[in-house]
Amino acid sequence: MGFMVVVLSEVARQIWLKPSSCLLTLPSYQNGIALAIPLWHNFGMSNEKNENHHPAREFLRRRDQWIRWVIEGEMGLLAKVVGVHLAMRMSARNQVAWPNIKTIAKMLSRSSRQITRAITELEEERALYVVRTEGKGNAYYLRLPTDP
Repeated sequence: MGFMVVVLSEVARQIWLKPSSCLLTLPSYQNGIALAIPLWHNFGMSNEKNENHHPAREFLRRRDQWIRWVIEGEMGLLAKVVGVHLAMRMSARNQVAWPNIKTIAKMLSRSSRQITRAITELEEERALYVVRTEGKGNAYYLRLPTDP
């Protein structure tokens, strides 16, 4: 399996994408985050006959494309991290994530308010579509720039 190594650094204000054919031991970065994101779409997730019509394969391809788009975009660091976090929590079967804001905040060691602002930034950049249901959690869907 291949991985895309992503380093998000507040200090350097830069992002590096490094394709890799093996899982790396990721160094820790001062005021930054290093993520190893599995790349599924090149590694036989569908049968050869129906390759273009396999929904899971198509979703994983689009998710990888979305992650690259968000990371290379002009959003703030926390919005990028929250976006990647949400994208990685989505399954190919249902293509949605619905974690609670408090859960995201706890997992990313940030406040609920910071997470809410990051999600709002993703929405404003048209990178994320959020369905809010009263009494239930939010549902998060990825939006590529080419999506309506």
